[in-house]
Amino acid sequence: MVYHWIKWRWKIRIKDQYRSRFLTPYLSWKWLFAWGIMKAVLLFAASYVTMGQVILNGRFEIGSNVFYAVVDHLIKAMREEPLLIWSVLYFVIFLDAIVSGMSTARRQKQSLDGEWLQMNVKLTPSRARIMVEAELLLWESKKFLMVYIPIMAAVQSYFPAPLITMVFAWLFYLVFGFLAASYYGLALSRQATKQSFFIRMTCQLALRIAFLVLSVQFARKLVPWVEQFPLISKTVEKETFFGWLDTGSASIVSMTSSISMVFNWRFWPHNLLAELATGNGGLPFLTGLLVAGVLLYLPTRNHSDTKRSWYPFTFYEKWISFLLILSGGKGHMQFMTRNDLRSTFFLSRFPIIMGPFSFWIFMGLIWGFLDGIDHGSKMFHMVLSFYTFYFVYFYTQASFSALNGIHAMDGVGKRVQSHLHPDQGIWPLLRLRLRLFLAMTVPLLVVGDVIMITLVKPGVTESIILFLSHLCACMLFSLIMYLPSVLTPHFHYPSLEELEDYPDQEKIRNMTSGAVVGVMIPMVFMLPCAFYLTNSLSYRSYLWVIGPGLLIVMVLFIFGLLFAMYRRLSRMTHLDHLNL
Repeated sequence: MVYHWIKWRWKIRIKDQYRSRFLTPYLSWKWLFAWGIMKAVLLFAASYVTMGQVILNGRFEIGSNVFYAVVDHLIKAMREEPLLIWSVLYFVIFLDAIVSGMSTARRQKQSLDGEWLQMNVKLTPSRARIMVEAELLLWESKKFLMVYIPIMAAVQSYFPAPLITMVFAWLFYLVFGFLAASYYGLALSRQATKQSFFIRMTCQLALRIAFLVLSVQFARKLVPWVEQFPLISKTVEKETFFGWLDTGSASIVSMTSSISMVFNWRFWPHNLLAELATGNGGLPFLTGLLVAGVLLYLPTRNHSDTKRSWYPFTFYEKWISFLLILSGGKGHMQFMTRNDLRSTFFLSRFPIIMGPFSFWIFMGLIWGFLDGIDHGSKMFHMVLSFYTFYFVYFYTQASFSALNGIHAMDGVGKRVQSHLHPDQGIWPLLRLRLRLFLAMTVPLLVVGDVIMITLVKPGVTESIILFLSHLCACMLFSLIMYLPSVLTPHFHYPSLEELEDYPDQEKIRNMTSGAVVGVMIPMVFMLPCAFYLTNSLSYRSYLWVIGPGLLIVMVLFIFGLLFAMYRRLSRMTHLDHLNL
């Protein structure tokens, strides 16, 4: 019965995630499954060529940024030491297993399958929970079959390893996934109590402060290197630029040597499995770790959810409601906000209200650079330009992704029927969601700007331009975050945790992210900074361009996106248009 249930669930998942108003009526789940197999084969070929021919054979060319330079150092080290190749690969696999396990725990909290199994298969609550976790984790582990096995096969073609390493890698993937799902699920259940909630809140805040402090120290050590940036004239030799990159990457590698010492400790599972792959033993230790993992899992099997006896976000709820009313929202928005903030989905992800980790890391790096670089230097304005645009984009992206089920337009699910307007379609729904997202993200951005301006002390004109640019950029990038749910809405999702799994929306997210990070920001918004660095613009002209000039450009982008979204959503006036 359980086997048939899992098979039935997977049929629904495959058909639902590849659902289309145009293709679904003509394709059975078998055709969709065949399409998935074909994609796996293509991924196998791509992984084999990339790992075997491009990286391991040395056909890797250093790119024009520090990231590629650091990767080049790592690849050179891996070519000289096969053990490092396997260690890095298994570390990535096990890290992904932990992330998948945590995702599984959150999805299990949102799933109704446990109740269905208790009613129809007569399973106990703990067994039903284990079955749901197993089904979700096995579904998540398709990445192991589609990506990691091809990569391991590619590495094995150059550095032969016994096939048992693949079996052990798969077993460890499952064990780490189940352990992460069980213990993280237990932590989510226990946070219903006041003591556990404050422990998690304190730990999350301490981690963010630690990332901030470490980022500041890391940036200050790199200030002398950043100040030697060679592209501050119209002509520069290629060798000089790549030499500068190589110096910076070497500095970064040396500063992370302590991390590499921890990473290389022999008795980590990824290193033991790497030793087994290279024929240096490790089998007894691996077997013992697997047994220990199973024993660690056993105590968590029968835990039950703790009933919530109090609500910790009363003040935050009132604060968001106040901001919504202040921005012109109506009374019914308070009801929607209360419904979203009291959901299980939000309560499992509440640390995001303190900002994503990337926010604190980026703030620390920018603070460290700006504090150490001379304010009259051109590099000061370059770093400030990065802070103006890249920082805001990654902040809005991380904030939106963390609460996608609340912020995305299709997060309302089938309740969208109550938002249909006879003339405007579901355009009012987008306005409601956008207001809520801005109310939850803009205040922290403003606080960050106030702190940064107070500590770094840029000029008054620069401070005003920075503040206004951040507000416009936040609005623009927020609208871009809504494009997937506007272009391909999925109001029929099985749970909020699975809303991001649709391939069509994932493609739009990847395309828009690439367009913003690779085209819009560097080639439009940061182009004036490039002209200023190469003396093509004077300082006064530069301020005029990044001030009124870029602000007008961003406003035009904003109104263009709003108009396009209105045209599309206002036409969705019937249920047939909503793909329910």
